Amino acid sequence: MYVAAAGETIDVSTPGKDAATRTPEGVMLLGAVVEKVLHCCKDVKESQTLVLRSCSLTQVPDAVFSLMKTSHTLHCNLSCNLITKISPSLEPVSSTITTLNLSPIDSQAFPKYVIKLLS
Repeated sequence: MYVAAAGETIDVSTPGKDAATRTPEGVMLLGAVVEKVLHCCKDVKESQTLVLRSCSLTQVPDAVFSLMKTSHTLHCNLSCNLITKISPSLEPVSSTITTLNLSPIDSQAFPKYVIKLLS
């Protein structure tokens, strides 16, 4: 157990958001994920393809949607992540995306505009 400064007790024996931000290993892991996402975003302007495959993402950051809009992204691969829902921020860029890969997620949980991109 870890006792937070405010007296809150947090169980860090199982991985999670609290453990990731309060252990050196968790902070290093988060840093590696951020670095991987940034590296993937660097090439999107030239290739119009954004590949964020296997980045351990639980959601897509809004900054990524802004990047997709300004870079005119045509292809987006978000497969093999931990995403369970899609932000409404995807809708404005959905008209320019021709392919979207969210596998192996069950697409029935997503809005219609996302399902259309997956077809």
